[in-house]
Formats: sequence, structure tokens, C-alpha cells
Amino acid sequence: MNARTLGRALRTIRHLRARQAWAQLRYQLAPGVVPRSLPQSATPDLAVRETPTPFLPAPPHADFDGSLRLRLLHREVRFAERIDWDWAAEGPLWAYHL
Repeated sequence: MNARTLGRALRTIRHLRARQAWAQLRYQLAPGVVPRSLPQSATPDLAVRETPTPFLPAPPHADFDGSLRLRLLHREVRFAERIDWDWAAEGPLWAYHL
């Protein structure tokens, strides 16, 4: 480990808790060892049931009537069964706004 690498490690460790710093040090000393993953029971649950604020209204260049007709950038597309989020027939700018 040279001075440059040591300096970077110290700047990184400065912001970590002791347990995190120890794990970083252990990982640096044994690079072939893969950090263990969390047990399946430790997976967090989503705590949000609804958005904290309502969605913004559509911008002036977009219009959706609820019946699978979508108008973006003055180009209208009617979808057969559902909105195709990978639609590219109208070009990349239209797909970007989709």
C-alpha cells in the first residue's frame, strides 16, 4: 500500500462508523474475500403506502385521456391494449418524454 492509497483510505474511513471502517479494512487486506450478504429475513419492507404529495399535473405538451390515447409533442398515438413504454416509432425525443 503506497502513500496515495493510504491517504484515500483514511479520507474514506474518516466518515464511517467503527464497524464499517473495520469491514473496509478487512476487505482491503483480503481482496479475494467477498463480503457476506444480509440474511433474507433482514430485507426491509416498503413503509410507504401512498405518495406523500400528490403527483404534478401533466405538462402542456402531454395529454392522456385514460382510453389508451396519448399525445406528446403534438403527436398522438393510440395503443391497442396497454401503453407500450418501449414505443420508439415516433422517434427518440417522443420516447424520452414517454
